Amino acid sequence: MSKNVQVCFTISQELNSSILKIASQESRTLSQTVSLLLMKAIKEKTRKRGKKESNIQHNTPN
Repeated sequence: MSKNVQVCFTISQELNSSILKIASQESRTLSQTVSLLLMKAIKEKTRKRGKKESNIQHNTPN
């Protein structure tokens, strides 16, 4: 995956520490860990949205 956009935001010290701990456990950088967490959250959100749309299509009266 090509990474050509930079995103910057401020997080709490507690969240930073938690992400750094995960990154250390997985031998990744902070940036890699944040990227993976965001990708996982987006996939999960998309999967849930797809199920909702599927349920709506199947439950529509004829």
